[in-house]
Amino acid sequence: MGWFSSACSVVSSAISSAVSFVGSNIGKIGGGIVGNAIAILSPFKNLELAVKALEVIAVIVTTIAEILGVGHKNERMDELGAKAIQEDTLPREEFKSEQEYIHYLREEIELDREKFNKMSPEERLACTAIGTNILAKSIEEKTGVEIPAEFLLTAEKIKLSAEEIKACIDKFKENGYFNMGTMSDYLQGKDLKGKEPVISSAIIHALQAVNPQMTHADVQHKMVNLVETAQEERR
Repeated sequence: MGWFSSACSVVSSAISSAVSFVGSNIGKIGGGIVGNAIAILSPFKNLELAVKALEVIAVIVTTIAEILGVGHKNERMDELGAKAIQEDTLPREEFKSEQEYIHYLREEIELDREKFNKMSPEERLACTAIGTNILAKSIEEKTGVEIPAEFLLTAEKIKLSAEEIKACIDKFKENGYFNMGTMSDYLQGKDLKGKEPVISSAIIHALQAVNPQMTHADVQHKMVNLVETAQEERR
């Protein structure tokens, strides 16, 4: 697993420990969840920054899931992730759908509270990343739109609300875009081969739908701020 060893080599020891913990559970949660969880953890230089960012990302994902009817109010992503890697839990590959899998974790697996409470901060962070990506996969299944780790990182960075992000997902789907990584690419100034006007329009209409009180000038100003923030280097 070259991507796994590469991720560990470029991050701090604490983040490296969290990444290693995620990777050690590939047999339980599958390569897709492992890859996304590691991609979310890897950009951070220390544990404190990662914990703060993952808290925001978890709120975004759980709120969108609740809006779509696939999430539970105040559901904890660290507990969901911990359930997924318990010894008695069936592996992800045993289930036909994301909804079937997450229902199983919620309703049939009892959290080993004693083991959970003894987890290190790095392990707890890893569980949050795992649980968040499990729920994000459920959102993907519900909407038919991919939500890659890169987009979740961008969403946290630009500080849009969960409602605004949900509106962006809807508008992108309406315009025939089924991967929110395209929004990240646009905000980061990547070449989209002439698709930029359509992407920009989709984001603008999403923001206006959620914030009808905003004038055209307000939205344009917010778009400029989103692009600038998305392109700032993480501290």
